[in-house]
Amino acid sequence: MALLPGLLLASLVFAPPAASISAKPPAPKPKPTPAPVKFPADVAARVGDHDITRAELMESLSQVGVRDAISQWLQQKIAIEREAKKFKVAIADAELAKKLTEEKEKVVQN
Repeated sequence: MALLPGLLLASLVFAPPAASISAKPPAPKPKPTPAPVKFPADVAARVGDHDITRAELMESLSQVGVRDAISQWLQQKIAIEREAKKFKVAIADAELAKKLTEEKEKVVQN
């Protein structure tokens, strides 16, 4: 039993001073950014180890009717950008990103 008080006393004596203990944990190390994936020129996407060519993607989109909707959306976007430049209208990046997200969601839902 005499050993226990001696250990407690030793731990107090040899404990680091309170000033050396940091209140903040060390900052986490940033994760390395993965290198961008480079596809061959005719590949639009990769699913697992299968490459989807641009032709396959366009064929699939046209079969479900999305291709025409995307084409119309892009034409409208270009027309709006031209008109905005013509009338010198500026749109904040955050507002534009929000609107684009909303429009993309509408296209996906349709």
